[in-house]
Amino acid sequence: MTGLDNYTLLVVLAGVFAVIAVGLFLIWLGERSNMALLLWSSSMTLRVPAMFMWMSGADLAPFMSQFLAHLLLMASLGLSWGGARACARKSYEPIVMALPMVIWLVFSFFDGLYDSQSNRVVVFSLVTGFFLFAIGYEFLQVKGASKLLRAVISCSFFVCGISHVSRVGTTWIDPTAGFLLEGDALLNITLVAMLFFCFGAAIIATAIYWEGYIQELKAEVSRDPLTGLLTRRGFFERGTETLNERSEDSIGVMVLDLDYFKQINDTYGHQGGDAALMHFGRIATQYFGPSAVIGRIGGEEFAVIMQNLDRTTADCIVQSLSDTVATQPLVFEGKTIRLGVSGGLVLSNCPNLELHPFIRAADSALYQAKRKGRGRIEIGFYNGERSEKEPVSAAPMGLLRLA
Repeated sequence: MTGLDNYTLLVVLAGVFAVIAVGLFLIWLGERSNMALLLWSSSMTLRVPAMFMWMSGADLAPFMSQFLAHLLLMASLGLSWGGARACARKSYEPIVMALPMVIWLVFSFFDGLYDSQSNRVVVFSLVTGFFLFAIGYEFLQVKGASKLLRAVISCSFFVCGISHVSRVGTTWIDPTAGFLLEGDALLNITLVAMLFFCFGAAIIATAIYWEGYIQELKAEVSRDPLTGLLTRRGFFERGTETLNERSEDSIGVMVLDLDYFKQINDTYGHQGGDAALMHFGRIATQYFGPSAVIGRIGGEEFAVIMQNLDRTTADCIVQSLSDTVATQPLVFEGKTIRLGVSGGLVLSNCPNLELHPFIRAADSALYQAKRKGRGRIEIGFYNGERSEKEPVSAAPMGLLRLA
């Protein structure tokens, strides 16, 4: 690898940066809300002239070949950091993006320090390494992307950062070392790493963005626009994942139905019915909390999956839910509407549960509650032995009446 021509590598790098810049910019034109793509495109664009200035140091004035080239690279670093933050859906402060460039400008004002080639190598390498580490860290924080993608792109920046910081050590060993020395193995490795990692990083960063974008679309589709809860499809997808990932602890499924919902619609119109659904959706979200899987699986029917749920806790939940619904009536157009709720809560500690028969067991308990007068929740147990095609019933283990 040490036999490779560093100048040739810089030309190739400039070409790669140009291709990446144009590609990301074209993608951004189709999705202008994605500032990450624009920031990355701008970052790569600045690197192209910097590469040519850097490798033409002997043919250009020192101001062009050293100061301006490194100033462009510092600006590029700040934009890359901002792009990583934008990809992670975080704010990207202009002051921080301008920090590498400001550091280089301040450093250049101290002639005694800046005139030393080794000092320039040290400052450039330390600032570059620090921001490459910061960029890698930001990509670890990207939400909605697979861990593998995040790990690959973060490691690529960490490796590049380490290679830059390592040049500080070689400069201390040989103060006469410059930026471009033929036969410099470490620089050669750094340039090759930049060639592959920058190209790969651009591809992976784009993939991370689109993966996150698709996840956001899926999240929107899986949310009921009226209540903000999961739709039936979203509930069964999330619920199946929960059952597959659970331990052997007891788990519970509750199916709830608003009593006499048709009367609310007939009396107050569909707007009143929608208000009742939204009101109960808010109660369910606040009551069960973020650890539960909550969905609207029918017109006025809701379902909840709760982990680590034993019989004693189930009794407390039923009574507490009763109090919560009773003390939070709906006020619609100046009128108070007291909601009634019937439900079936089914517990199980069986392994390898399937959600559909589990839900049917809770439905069976719900129907028992309605047959016994509504305004109540039946608690039952599901042993998971019946096949999906057979009717599943939940044997009553006690009941509590909703106020």
